[in-house]
Amino acid sequence: MGCAGCSFKSTIIDIKDGSTFSDKDVVKYTLNTSYDWLGDLPDTSNLSNKVEVSFKNNRKQIFRNTNEIPIKRGDIVSVQADYGYDVGVVSYTGKLAELKFQRQKKRVAEKDIPLVFRIAKPHEVSSWKEARGREHKMMVKSRQLVDEIGLDMKISDVELRADQKKATFHYIADGRVDFRELIKTYRREFSLIIEMHQIGARQEAGMVGGIGSCGRELCCSSWRTDFDSVSSSAARKQDLPESSQRLLGKCGKLKCCLMYELDQYEEAWKDIPADVIQLDMAKGFAKKEKVDIMKRIIWYSYPEESGNSFIPVPLDRVKEIIALNKRGIKAEGLLADAPSSPNEKYTDILGSIEDAQKSIKKTIRTKRRNNTKKKPQKPQNSQNQKNPQAQQAAPGATNGDAPKKRRNYRRKKRPGNTGPEKK
Repeated sequence: MGCAGCSFKSTIIDIKDGSTFSDKDVVKYTLNTSYDWLGDLPDTSNLSNKVEVSFKNNRKQIFRNTNEIPIKRGDIVSVQADYGYDVGVVSYTGKLAELKFQRQKKRVAEKDIPLVFRIAKPHEVSSWKEARGREHKMMVKSRQLVDEIGLDMKISDVELRADQKKATFHYIADGRVDFRELIKTYRREFSLIIEMHQIGARQEAGMVGGIGSCGRELCCSSWRTDFDSVSSSAARKQDLPESSQRLLGKCGKLKCCLMYELDQYEEAWKDIPADVIQLDMAKGFAKKEKVDIMKRIIWYSYPEESGNSFIPVPLDRVKEIIALNKRGIKAEGLLADAPSSPNEKYTDILGSIEDAQKSIKKTIRTKRRNNTKKKPQKPQNSQNQKNPQAQQAAPGATNGDAPKKRRNYRRKKRPGNTGPEKK
């Protein structure tokens, strides 16, 4: 994906001690990046005062730069927060940030958008780094308190604000949890403003991170910020097995990448007629087996045939057959109107021409072998040799007909035979 999320990741913080650098050292913060896809785009910060800032776990938020501070992508800034401030890294500015703001599902009023205070000062960056160092210990302690109270929930991550006045606890639970007593315990233990945020399995996978089946870093932990639900219909529209384990991600849910090409498949399915399941052909009904939606090919087979091979039929040809069936006409062949050969038992998907040539050669060899095995004709008797006119009278007579005629001839002569033997 050619977006800034591929090249910006703000979960790893590695900054020098605040006492050893000046303001110039914190102006630019280079994040872990493989390639900066937006590096060649012109600066559009003068077209809009919107700025998108990234925080921990790919959390991003839109802010207003009303003070016209010269901000660029990668700058560490101090932004407005509830009863304090927070520190983050700029990921979008100008027109790009404005477009991101317009695409948000829940847009707020212009006056309600928080402000960008300034480029982060050294003491603010030091506090930001110190807050990241405290988060792991807080998470371990918070899990122990959950076990003591006996709640059916799991603390997945803790996010401490840069001013260290507020902590957000991300938790996972199957059902509704009454954590009022837990919040009171957290306030006594950490002396902070506590906020509980329930997340799902996808958000947890994004926080933990990992390598996907494609060999690359998980999308949810590298660049994705919106975790929309993925239904089984997305796999069905792409002609994928819905029950396959290969479609599940590290979180145990359907992979987010199933949604990347779903729009193209939905657009392609609009051109497929609804009545392609079965075609009425001259030699029987052809049943649909599978569809290659991108190549516009539908595979059919004849269930009555013993071979039951799959025949690839172009979509245009399928529409022609459907039009013929609607007029009550049965098409002769799936691939052409010409009738198929009676000796053809099946049609192979690959190498059908070679198989046909082999079948013809085999038929020729069989005929030659049968001709050589025929018995020689018996010699004709003397009576036929004496009467060659009888042979010429019936030139189309076969060897089996000649003895029959002789027997009939003899039977006709017997009643009038008066030889000396009877006397």
